[in-house]
Amino acid sequence: MATNVIHTKRFQSRLKRLGRRFPSALTEVDALTEALERGERPGDLYKGIGHVVYRVRRANPSGGSGKSGGFRITYYVHDADTVALLAISTRNESSYISRYEVDQLLKDAGFSET
Repeated sequence: MATNVIHTKRFQSRLKRLGRRFPSALTEVDALTEALERGERPGDLYKGIGHVVYRVRRANPSGGSGKSGGFRITYYVHDADTVALLAISTRNESSYISRYEVDQLLKDAGFSET
């Protein structure tokens, strides 16, 4: 069974703004969504957060840089069948999300704390 990938309102709003500036953001998110739907879990697991949250780096061809200068996408694995995309940013905006920020993103998205 395929994994259901949810784009939270906050993620969708941020993606829309980034997409105007970097058209490749939409393509990179689509590629990540397809990988998540296949059951893959790319990226680095945040440690000490208390939730199954990953951060993945994606290239930004629109900006002329690879993964190191690309997008950071944070996603939450709710269960084996549900993944929520929580946040997207460029390297210059944010490189790490704190435990508090993750808790706030989950609360805003309607996920109860586990």
